[in-house]
Amino acid sequence: MIRQAIAIQRRAFPDGHRDLARGLNNLASLLRSRAGKAKEAEAARLLTEAEALAREGLAMKERLLGPESVDGAQSLNTLALVLASEKRGSEAEALYRRSIVMRRKLEGPKSPGLAATMNNLAALLFYQRRFKDSEALQRDAPRPPAQPLPRRPSGHRKEPDQSGARAGGAGRLGRGPQAPHGSPSH
Repeated sequence: MIRQAIAIQRRAFPDGHRDLARGLNNLASLLRSRAGKAKEAEAARLLTEAEALAREGLAMKERLLGPESVDGAQSLNTLALVLASEKRGSEAEALYRRSIVMRRKLEGPKSPGLAATMNNLAALLFYQRRFKDSEALQRDAPRPPAQPLPRRPSGHRKEPDQSGARAGGAGRLGRGPQAPHGSPSH
């Protein structure tokens, strides 16, 4: 289905289009994912195709949107993932780092895209046994803000206390507070 959409977009936009570049990026991601489940020869073929698509999508985004764009940073991340899957770690690392610089500049220091790219680079460094570098990136990666708990709908009854505590301090089965594990009970 993605291939059909790309074929239609290629005919409609022979000079390229942002949506076509995104489609190329998406297909590259899909092929990389499939390569992880394929036998060696098929995986190599899928990764070769994924790399070509990711490079084409990146070049199109850079031509259409300029050398620095959020879409371009995403394409750098996708190409880096493909290269890492091909065991081309130094090339992947350079692309991840370029994407990180762009994302910080364009999206800010707390963006989810920045966090994802930093975590991808941290994973690459971990697999290269560069544990301190990996830990530092994971520590510095933005964390998503805590989501507040949803409000209870009006008219919703409070749930019964499941701890077993009763009025007067009695614990489970009415025997009073429980002693810590390993402590003698009264």
